[in-house]
Amino acid sequence: MPSQQITDHKPKSLAEYIEIVEFLQRDSIGALWYRGASKLSNQLLPSLYRKRANPDAFGHDLSQLEEQLVARFRDRSLPYHNRELVDGLETLFFMQHFGVPTRLLDWTANPFVGLFFALRTARKGDRPAVWVLDPAKWNQNALSRTSYSGGPLDPANELLSGYRQVGDMTSLSDAPVAIFGAHNSPRIVAQQGTFVIFGSQTFPMETLYRNGAFPEKSISRIVIAGSAVETLRNSIFSHGITEGAMFPDLEGLGRDLRRTFGFNS
Repeated sequence: MPSQQITDHKPKSLAEYIEIVEFLQRDSIGALWYRGASKLSNQLLPSLYRKRANPDAFGHDLSQLEEQLVARFRDRSLPYHNRELVDGLETLFFMQHFGVPTRLLDWTANPFVGLFFALRTARKGDRPAVWVLDPAKWNQNALSRTSYSGGPLDPANELLSGYRQVGDMTSLSDAPVAIFGAHNSPRIVAQQGTFVIFGSQTFPMETLYRNGAFPEKSISRIVIAGSAVETLRNSIFSHGITEGAMFPDLEGLGRDLRRTFGFNS
């Protein structure tokens, strides 16, 4: 496969960031998605597929690991909700919301939300980044065998049948696809959350792109220089993109108050 490079854009101010977003949007075939990463080295890989601190605890087989995670969550979460959690995809969405490792990778339809999560915990010496995805270009390639010509998939779309099964990686479709998720909490609504669901393919999205498996410009990256971190973070806070806005609950309020009164280190 031919190798293709990921294009990096390097803003020094919020105004430059907006200019880059508008430039990338002009080249897309639909609305773009964003994912903030506090470090440039962070891979576009869902938590289930990342390295574990103790991989020997429940074995190395991903099918078995997912099956055990889902079964344990279904059993132990019963006192805390009234959902049936029969559908595999719905179960994964619900687990993702509470931080349980899944095949889902969080994105957002809002470029400022992506920037917020890139800068939220970054320090001056870090190199945070905002990944930019053209979900329509990505899906049309991932689903090319079906002659698909649309954009992100809704959870009920029959083309997702190859991603619903849990606990059997061999039965899953191959390439990751961009999907809309159930807005099942105030946080995901505030963050305009979207998702990419992975199948049997365990390579990061950027690796698939670099290997030429996906179209040019379906993925790009906005890299924040360490010297610009504080300036950009103050800019988005001053425009109301704060912890309280992104986490519309008491935890978000507490984080806002810590920052406002100078308690953040």
